[in-house]
Amino acid sequence: MPSAHITADFVVKVPNNKSGQTIFWDTKLKGFGLLVGKERKSFVFQRDVAGRAVRTTIGRVGDVQIGVARAEAERLKPRMRDGHNPNAGTESLAEALDAYIDRCAKKGRAASTQAHYKFNVTQHLKTWLGLDLKNITPQMVRRRHVDLTAQLGAFAANATMRALRAVFRHARKRYPLLLPIVPTDAIDWNPEHARKDPIPDDMLRAWYAEVMRMQNPVRRDFHLLCLLTGMRKTSVATIKWADITDLDGRKPVLHVPLPKGGSKKAFSIPLSTAMVVILNRRREENQPLYPGSEYVFPANGKKCFYLTAVRVPLTEVGQSRLHSLRHTFRTAASDAGVDTLRAKLLMNHELPQGDMSARYLSASAEALRPDQQKITDHLLALLDPDGGKVVKFKRATP
Repeated sequence: MPSAHITADFVVKVPNNKSGQTIFWDTKLKGFGLLVGKERKSFVFQRDVAGRAVRTTIGRVGDVQIGVARAEAERLKPRMRDGHNPNAGTESLAEALDAYIDRCAKKGRAASTQAHYKFNVTQHLKTWLGLDLKNITPQMVRRRHVDLTAQLGAFAANATMRALRAVFRHARKRYPLLLPIVPTDAIDWNPEHARKDPIPDDMLRAWYAEVMRMQNPVRRDFHLLCLLTGMRKTSVATIKWADITDLDGRKPVLHVPLPKGGSKKAFSIPLSTAMVVILNRRREENQPLYPGSEYVFPANGKKCFYLTAVRVPLTEVGQSRLHSLRHTFRTAASDAGVDTLRAKLLMNHELPQGDMSARYLSASAEALRPDQQKITDHLLALLDPDGGKVVKFKRATP
């Protein structure tokens, strides 16, 4: 077999074969070579594993730079000496995804989180599902991230690669030798900035008027409760009557058993007087339309029996993201003079780890009731400043 000092210049100048294959072995790094065929050239590495010669392909010229290929050969050298065969298989991406989703279910991760991870991998990495994990290279991942960024945007591209990273990290526990790296380490992640877009105070009245013009009373009350609780839309949409205690008493409380982050993040919040009005209205009006429904915001779906597809554009206000209502709640809490830590508890935000006072702050719903009522009163005054506090939320005339 011919030998040469394999450099970038040599790789470019050596011609492709007219037939068959030729390997040029590097004179500087034993076992490192350039495989030249009729149509392509590839970097390879070869050495004995358990007494038998094993050759593995590092990558094609064009996909892998020579410096990266040489570094990979250096990394393989001691591992193969110790008996590791880089050609041994692991499992397909589809199999690894199923294993990761199963682990999420056992850990109590929210079903929506599992569905989000599965969607990103199966839809945006569809052509990779049949590939063995060890054949998904950092170069492939980096290129796909760039392509997804151009096609879907920065957030979607990052979300897809975060899902892939989670699948790989879980698989490495089963194949520590065959998967020495996580290929997403090669990504230059797109910068992400928190989208804080609360509805301005002077636009809340217009927002309220648009909500009241909605024909569906379930959707109207859904939007109002999203604003007054500051909860995420899925948490509000999936509220069950069983999650509410003492609705007709003096200490009504809403328990959220499966928020973002799963059951370990479960929390409870006190219900303000206006929230109780909304819930009582839904209890009264739901019965003839959705008899026996366990959901506060029911729907007649084939598979889903609670309100979905609730991203309703509010054209006059220019707000279409329901998450804006969560930011509006947080702003209202600050304007109403509610302590930052207590507002975080009401919104189920993570408390700062280094803050000693946060460790001892009571998280009971009853302790937070005055704060919840204060925020509600502040928002009601903004929704209808001329009429004072909006308590009954009567529908506006179209």
